[in-house]
Parts: sequence; C-alpha cells; structure tokens
Amino acid sequence: MRIEELSVVFDATTGFPERNSTITLTLIALSIFVIFVVIIYAIIVAVKCNVASDFDYAFGTDSFIYPIIYIMGGIVWLVATIFFFISHNAMGNMEIFDVVFAIFSAISAISLMIFAVEVYKNPRRKFISMLSLMPTLFACFWLILIYRENASNPVLLDYAYACLAMIFAALGFYFTSAFAFGKPAKIKPIVCYSAAIYFSSVTIVDDFPMSIKLIIGSIIILNFFNLSALLRNLQKKI
Repeated sequence: MRIEELSVVFDATTGFPERNSTITLTLIALSIFVIFVVIIYAIIVAVKCNVASDFDYAFGTDSFIYPIIYIMGGIVWLVATIFFFISHNAMGNMEIFDVVFAIFSAISAISLMIFAVEVYKNPRRKFISMLSLMPTLFACFWLILIYRENASNPVLLDYAYACLAMIFAALGFYFTSAFAFGKPAKIKPIVCYSAAIYFSSVTIVDDFPMSIKLIIGSIIILNFFNLSALLRNLQKKI
C-alpha cells in the first residue's frame, strides 16, 4: 500500500501529496488498527503469562539459534554499512553526519554480534549488557538524522513512517537491553517489537539507497526474532 501511495498520491513535479487520498487515509487507518490490535494482544498475553526475569530464559539463549540469527543479521547490517560508506564516498557527497552514521552503524552491528555470542555464554556480565545498548543509541541517532534531513520538508508523510520505525526500533532494542540488565517487561517489548516490524516494513519501500534498506531489513529480522523468541518462552500462569 505504501508503494502505491508513493507512486500515485505524491505529485511527480511538486512532491506534494493529494489531499484526502483514499490510499493515504487507508494506510493511516491500518497503522492505527495494527497498533491497537498489538496493544490488546500484549495485554492479553500479560494477563495469561509471565515472562522470565533472566535474559537467557526469556529469549531461549540456551539454543545456538539465538547467536546464529543475530550474527547473520549483524553481518548483513555491517556489510550494508560498508557499502553505504563506499558508495557515498565514491559519489563525493559524503558529509560528516554520513561518516558518523556509518561508524555508529558499524559499531552497532558488531556490538549485536558480540552480544549474541557472549550472552549465550554468560548473560550476567555487565560489559555484555552495555553492548546491547548500542543499537538503541544508533536508532535514536538515526531518528535525529531523519528529522535533520526533513526539517524544512512540509510533507510530513514523506518521513513520518521512517520516524515511527526508528522510534519503535529504538524502544525494541531498549527493552531487549532491559532483560540483560535484569529489568524485564511483558507488554512494552511485545508492542515495540511488533510496531518496529510493521513501520520498518512500511518505510523500507521508501526512496532509500539499497544499503539503507538492508539495514532496515536487518532491524525487521532482529525484531521479529526477538518477538517470536520472547513469545515462545513465556510461562503460562498457573
């Protein structure tokens, strides 16, 4: 639906969207409906189930699947970041914010991979818990960049979904870190993981370079895996 909105609703010359477009209103209504359903579902889960207080029990890190998925996602993320840096540098339009973005992105990808391997060995090490915060900080930085690039853009629809994607991605990674710090939650991570998946899936079709789309794709995969792992390891209340 977002693809259709970008190709039909937005004027090719001015860039302004068609007022009261059925496609736009439907996508907005769908987004609100998805968030509403996710919140209701998270509340139902919280009423019926308990979440483990330890990271390894909550996400099932006793299996090799957790580090494997995170390493694969981290590799895609890191390769995409390298490609972003090389392509921007080759075109000669590299700015200081692009350099910081690439460095921050690479650190986040590497941190995810190290975290996934080390938390598999010992989830209670403080240094490992700190590594889990890097993607959260990166998503917040990315959100700032999105606003910076669109500060003078009067068309909110151009970047609203990207902002929402980064907001929920940051929160999703944050609540994952909370488990590593012994501060588990039930409703919030389910909502944030689901919303991050939805809004990232919507915004991935926007006019981004392929490298950025690959990073967003990695964020979708990691949030989907966290959501499925958390739901799979919930303990039913007796």
